[in-house]
Amino acid sequence: MARRRTSIGHSAAVLFFTFSVCAAFVPPAQAGISIPAFASARVLEGQRHVTTVDTRYDRQPGLKAIRDKLVSDQPVTTVELRVLANAGDGLAAYALAERYIDSGRPELRADAAFYYAVAVARGRSYAINPLVDILKDGQTVIPQARLDNIERALLLQASQGDRDAVDVLSKFYLQGQPFGYRPDMAEELMKAGASGSNDSVLALRTALWLASKEPSDPAEIMEIRRFLAIALESPDLSVRTAAENLMRSYPDPGTAIVEDDDE
Repeated sequence: MARRRTSIGHSAAVLFFTFSVCAAFVPPAQAGISIPAFASARVLEGQRHVTTVDTRYDRQPGLKAIRDKLVSDQPVTTVELRVLANAGDGLAAYALAERYIDSGRPELRADAAFYYAVAVARGRSYAINPLVDILKDGQTVIPQARLDNIERALLLQASQGDRDAVDVLSKFYLQGQPFGYRPDMAEELMKAGASGSNDSVLALRTALWLASKEPSDPAEIMEIRRFLAIALESPDLSVRTAAENLMRSYPDPGTAIVEDDDE
């Protein structure tokens, strides 16, 4: 798992990188699902005191020239990629991160994670998996400011209904690394994600998490059954079987009361 480093001297370049990714974020009010207030605050935190970079390439011919080369598969130098990525271009950020990884230099993995996060914040969800690989490698030391930006990028994508972002963040929050142990956040993300997308696998995981809290209140049991009902629609037999087995452990409270009265 990526290790936190809370006391670190940030160079001007690191600060510029931080401001660049923050400028790429948009408020969660435009999102596809409703995320918890804490998550919204984490995203909005990146909106404050940032340098807004104009990414309208027609006003910056130098950036447009680099972008044109990139999309037409012409050679682009690392310096050019960095300039474009620092302007908030998700495609350039992803390409730069890939170049850092391909270099095989461990000292560049933290930079790669940051630029993958820029790509994620720009809606390129395919950058999530390689980003997670770095966060889980147990070797890469990522400064706290960058971890905060990575978390905000994932929260932004989760708020827009990205299944991978919801899945990754909820697991990280339950594991306690690298963003801290936040079970309430994980639960809210899973609930919102499963409800908003009818994702059967996520719904089953949500139901299992709720069941692990040993609920006794009828409303809590009905909530478990609601997510299990989504899981029962899965095309995957193993998911349906697991949902059926768990459903038997949580009969409808209303039905149980009627049966007790009949006796």
